[in-house]
Amino acid sequence: MKSNSTIVVMNKNNRSLRAQRGQTIVIALLVLLLLAFVGGLFVTIVANNVHNGNTAGVVQTADDYAQSGIRFAHDQLMNSVDGADWRPPVTPVASVSPNDPDGDYLKAGYARYDTGNGRFLVRLTYDPLGIYNNYKNPNGAAGDPTASDPLARYIRIESVGRDGHVSSSDPTTFRRGRSGKSIAKLVGYVAIGITDYGRFITDIDRRSEVASIGVPSLYDAINKLTTPGVLDFDGAPNKLKPYPIVTTMGAPDAYLAMTTGGGVNFYAPNPNVGSAPPSGVTAVPGGGSFFSNVPVRFFGENDFYLNRPASPGAVTVADGVNIFGDLILDHYDPASASTAGYLGQQPSQMVLNPTTGSGTTYVEPSSSPNGFNTFAGAVRDGNAGSAGNDQYGYPRYIKRLEPPKLDNVDPVTNLSRYRSMAINSAPRGTATGTAGSNGYGQVVYINNTADIQNESSKLTSGYTLVDEWLNRNPGAATTYANQGKWVGDIYVPPGVEITFGLLPRAAAFSPNVYGVTLVRNDVDKGGVPIKWPNPDGTPGSSNILYIPFTDFAHGTAANPNWDVVIVAEGNVRIHGIVSADPNGTGSPTADDKAARHVTIVTNATAYIDGSLLKGNPQSTIAVLARDYVCVNTTQFTAGTEVTNPRNDLSVPVTFVPAHSYTNQQELINLGPDNNINSYLVQEFSFAFPGSTPAIKYGANNLALYFGGQTNGTDAETATVKFALMNPRTASSFGVPTANPDPTDDAAAFWTRTFTNVLHTTQPIGGLQELGASGANLNALLQDQPLQLWTGQTTADITGSKADVQLDRVAILPMDVRIEAVLYAQNKSFFVIPGQSFNTDTADTVSKYSKQNNYVTDSAGTLKYLTRGAALNNSELDQQRYPFAGQPIDLKITISGAVSEARPADISAQNAWMQKWGWIPQYHGSKIGGAPAAADTAIAAEAAGHVGASGPATGLSIIYDPQCAFPYYNNAGTWTPFRYDTNFRPLPFTPRLPVCESMLYVGQAPDDRP
Repeated sequence: MKSNSTIVVMNKNNRSLRAQRGQTIVIALLVLLLLAFVGGLFVTIVANNVHNGNTAGVVQTADDYAQSGIRFAHDQLMNSVDGADWRPPVTPVASVSPNDPDGDYLKAGYARYDTGNGRFLVRLTYDPLGIYNNYKNPNGAAGDPTASDPLARYIRIESVGRDGHVSSSDPTTFRRGRSGKSIAKLVGYVAIGITDYGRFITDIDRRSEVASIGVPSLYDAINKLTTPGVLDFDGAPNKLKPYPIVTTMGAPDAYLAMTTGGGVNFYAPNPNVGSAPPSGVTAVPGGGSFFSNVPVRFFGENDFYLNRPASPGAVTVADGVNIFGDLILDHYDPASASTAGYLGQQPSQMVLNPTTGSGTTYVEPSSSPNGFNTFAGAVRDGNAGSAGNDQYGYPRYIKRLEPPKLDNVDPVTNLSRYRSMAINSAPRGTATGTAGSNGYGQVVYINNTADIQNESSKLTSGYTLVDEWLNRNPGAATTYANQGKWVGDIYVPPGVEITFGLLPRAAAFSPNVYGVTLVRNDVDKGGVPIKWPNPDGTPGSSNILYIPFTDFAHGTAANPNWDVVIVAEGNVRIHGIVSADPNGTGSPTADDKAARHVTIVTNATAYIDGSLLKGNPQSTIAVLARDYVCVNTTQFTAGTEVTNPRNDLSVPVTFVPAHSYTNQQELINLGPDNNINSYLVQEFSFAFPGSTPAIKYGANNLALYFGGQTNGTDAETATVKFALMNPRTASSFGVPTANPDPTDDAAAFWTRTFTNVLHTTQPIGGLQELGASGANLNALLQDQPLQLWTGQTTADITGSKADVQLDRVAILPMDVRIEAVLYAQNKSFFVIPGQSFNTDTADTVSKYSKQNNYVTDSAGTLKYLTRGAALNNSELDQQRYPFAGQPIDLKITISGAVSEARPADISAQNAWMQKWGWIPQYHGSKIGGAPAAADTAIAAEAAGHVGASGPATGLSIIYDPQCAFPYYNNAGTWTPFRYDTNFRPLPFTPRLPVCESMLYVGQAPDDRP
């Protein structure tokens, strides 16, 4: 019994031990399973990290490739020979493989560039109006485009970066590149800059000086804002009033707004000429856009006409005044600025869209105690930080805009891009081989290095062009090479003369052949005149080269535009008309009235010698100079001497000392030389499209202005003859001849006989009626220059008759229009003031007004005497003839854009604005016989330039928005002026430079189709 119980107890202990052993095994298995799970999780995490690392590397690589694409495209725009015209090639949609991993992009106009381990795809878009698809497909969306997108005027670069090698010629690469997740897309914007603003101060060398704009003026309580030296009559010849010279940007009629349907038609064809707008639109202000990379100090009154949104969402060109730095008003008085209306009583003012009513808007300077007002973003002064907004919350800050450079180097040839594109361009016309280096390429190259006017680097007593332009010193000796010279009152710089228009018949061209005439005036080191070489480089025989526009490739699939690019190493002197006005008089051929697009580049200074006109409104012009762009006003009424038998028109006129009783320095001697008839020939244009002089100025307002004297005694008389002629088409206005010359027609000349000194104006009626069939000035071809011939024949000096010594001669009123983009890369835009038309210091407006030269007739009516009594010359007829120092009735309008490194010194601006910045309301006096029967008052200035409220604006700059929005409305379809072979719109003129830095580079959404 006892032993059995013992056995039972031992069995129970064994069972417990076995249970514990089983639990240990389970726990061990669970631990092993947990360890396996943790290990697997660790492996998974490591694998995922490796995968994510690889993916991040791929994404980063794709972003790097996208960055490379942006840099590549910008480099091509800056340095390639195409410049702003550069576009990547387009792959035809039909040739894109359906298996190509980049097919969506290629079909959307991207170009692929493979780098071996990756690739980038690039697309460039320049389409300011957003009508590229409409232009390709005229049945697209209807309606007028808008210019409301602030980024629209810039070149847009889109770059897609992708990892992996893909080649269209190797389809086996398509599978490996199929994944679309390793994509990075960037977008960048590049500005052209010089086409974007009416005036652009670039500060290209970062001097960060304060720029000066305007004319120094004064303010007093009686006469208000005035400019010293500016006097005009105030309703009576014995009452003078001082007036201000106003610096004007834009015009009150620069743009045309649609009267129904909204929108803006962008530009007026003839801004600031007083023409009525066409039906369906109304003229609106604009064209005063301004950008400066430095602070600006404004002198006198500065009027800016801006086209701004009238309400939120309104369609406008959005002109503005943008200054990267302080806006300063000269002699601004902050202590009195809080006085109501005080801003209109400052010696310097900035006025927006000036009106004659109470709505005048005066801009306050950056330092105004009233708080700066941007006028809803119209005026911004670059202030950031706590002052980054104006008092109404609108932003003030703007960024500096880096300007473009003309001397960037083409990496392929290691030459400057403009020199490279000219020397290596394809032959023009019938030329072959390497003719480009001799001037016979599709891009015309002029190797006139002897025409560069190198300024002295001395700190004192050095030679500068500005000193030469401002200080007339005929015949002065100089030790500096290539200095210009003053011939009498005419400044003659070195440089090749570039004249656009009809080629002369004398050059064996048939009628109505448009082209460019290039006249070289440079000499070699031995002083021998340089001739144009032949196409093969052998010596040529003439300094004149005629190029019909038909020699330039155009109108083909490979070159759809009629582009003309001229590159000169030295100075250029430019004027003319680049194409016929399709709506003008005459019968131009289809080729001659076709739009042409001209870019002229000089490695020195560009002189504008007269009007530079488009002709066809769809033509475009740009003049790009490394140094100055200079308007040479002395050439407006200059001329050359011609003898009969007729000789070369390049013979300079002969100047002689003045008569003892006059004070002119030099006069032109018109007396026959060696018994050969002698003539002064002046070429000029009335410079306004779509109208005749009679319509523009009024049928009875054109007059011949003449000043001169005899070279004999006071008793001797002199006979002078005048004739008008269109040198391209006819003898006077008669039947065209092979060699037009008014001397061919004995009845062509109009004769005037006088004694002693003479300042006269004669109605043009007698002159305009010369020629066959009673043709007259009203019937001239408005898009062609005329020649005014002034001279004497041997018969005119027989007996007691004397030689004519000419002071001035012109037909006025007249307009000089410069329809172009102008760029002075390293220096300034400049206007040579020149001498006054009337240099007789005894004939001043002050002296005349103080003579109390008036009487009362028998009826009690006040009558005014003539200036004749004061000058002791009974033959004076001075209707409209200006007083000494006064401007003539000639308006200079720059319709386009002006860019410069820095403005000229304010004293130089004052000098040219005194001569050309205003037009007096009254010019001289009428004559009516004896003093008691003299005419009633001073003659009002010619219609069209001035009104009844005082002097008119002379020189003005009006921004042409087509510079940045180069389209025209072609029968309801907006069409770009220029486009490439894939119909992609191109900029204003060919081969323009672009800004050195990009406005923006950043991420962009992947918006592929």
